[in-house]
Amino acid sequence: MIREQIWWYFARSAGLLTWATASASIILGLVMSTRKVGRKTNGPWVLDLHRFLSGLTIVFMALHMFALWADSFVTFGWAELLVPGVSEWRPLPVAFGVLAFWILIGVEASSLLKNYIPSRWWKALHLGSYAVAVLGTVHGLTAGSDVSNPIIRSIGAATLLTIVVLTVLRVLEARRPDDPTLDRLAAVRQLQQQATGPGQEAPVASPRHEAAGESQPAPIPIVPVRRPGSNPVDQAAARSR
Repeated sequence: MIREQIWWYFARSAGLLTWATASASIILGLVMSTRKVGRKTNGPWVLDLHRFLSGLTIVFMALHMFALWADSFVTFGWAELLVPGVSEWRPLPVAFGVLAFWILIGVEASSLLKNYIPSRWWKALHLGSYAVAVLGTVHGLTAGSDVSNPIIRSIGAATLLTIVVLTVLRVLEARRPDDPTLDRLAAVRQLQQQATGPGQEAPVASPRHEAAGESQPAPIPIVPVRRPGSNPVDQAAARSR
């Protein structure tokens, strides 16, 4: 009995792993792009992890589709797996999964071609990650066999809520008129005022130093040099001799 359903269990496991890695990659991408949340996690290793999870999602997706093709419980040909609406078994839920697959391929392709395509194209294609999250979740809820599991439902709800909260924070930050550069300059001015002490005026930073986040060095006082005998006191002493 178990041997006959091994591919079905394999397909279910690969489907859950596909959804998990895709959601984790989207959350990590939102964390990196949100200043308040990702200020301390903007390292090269985070970007590498984000890309690794995206590639792992493609692998699990391919395993999920191969297991569905190999399983004999429901007959899936490559047309049913690659063309939306062709499947006779739950055509609409399966179509959601097929669409999520093709959008995921487009998002991954845009990441690999990031250095060769315009930035606005990359951003537009990368927004398809939201469609992958929504379509993949709907596909799992309507076509999956593990939806009745309360643990799966709880993890799914927490994941979607995290994506929504991070997206709202990202949108609010994009609407803010201020620039992080101005915030840094304001912090530099505050540090200058604290360093000069009360009652003293902080040195004014030049535009060049201000853009670099540095303060202009305080001017060195110039003391006039007098030639010997030019002082009136010295001239009066010389006449008295």
